[in-house]
Amino acid sequence: MTTPDNEQISQAVRQLWKSRGGLLRSLQPLHLVGYGLVLLGLVDLAEILIPPVLLNPNWEFQAFGQIIERVPVMLIGLGFIFAGGPEERLRWEMPLVRILSWLTLVAAILFFLLLPLSVVNTLRIDRQNQQQIATQAEELQAQVAQAKEQVAGISTEEELINLVQALSGQEVTPAEDNLNVPELKDQITTSIEENQANLLAEAENAKASRRRDLLEKSLKWNIGTIIAGFIYMLIWRSTLWARQQG
Repeated sequence: MTTPDNEQISQAVRQLWKSRGGLLRSLQPLHLVGYGLVLLGLVDLAEILIPPVLLNPNWEFQAFGQIIERVPVMLIGLGFIFAGGPEERLRWEMPLVRILSWLTLVAAILFFLLLPLSVVNTLRIDRQNQQQIATQAEELQAQVAQAKEQVAGISTEEELINLVQALSGQEVTPAEDNLNVPELKDQITTSIEENQANLLAEAENAKASRRRDLLEKSLKWNIGTIIAGFIYMLIWRSTLWARQQG
């Protein structure tokens, strides 16, 4: 004979199983959303990597950064796919989740391997930036030296007017009184030197700014790579059930 207490326990167990079944069935749409997010992530990945420009540090660095920026979408998608374990899976899902489980291990290894490549590309890009700015500074120095030689070679008022017109791009009308050629030559030389100093200072600021921006991006993406690698590794370890099915 069933006692009232046993009836209550049985009813509670049935209600619990009913709630569990409803919860598991509600995971099916979540799995489908996960597959959709992973597919969208793969489309983005193909867009980033095609066409490849290998051995180009700028392309490799930017592609690396774009991949890291899109990691959250892939992780959310995988989290939705693996939610609920093996329960309430469609027949076609189990081979797929098994493959995805192994791919998370591959992704973890690839992310860890990308880390030294990112560091090397950061150094290469920084070296290129510094060389580019240094070349521009050398060209500026050569132009300034040439301008100083032109000023130093001026001996007449007409030559001075022609030089001023060439530098300013505006027509200069000769003054009624004779121009003080030596004084104007000194003024022009001083102006050229001041502009040279300003441009060199801007070049140094640009060099520092480029290096700072590059290092900030590199640090952000490298930290993201480490985090992504560990998360993929943890997903692989926690989805042993998927690799044991079948």
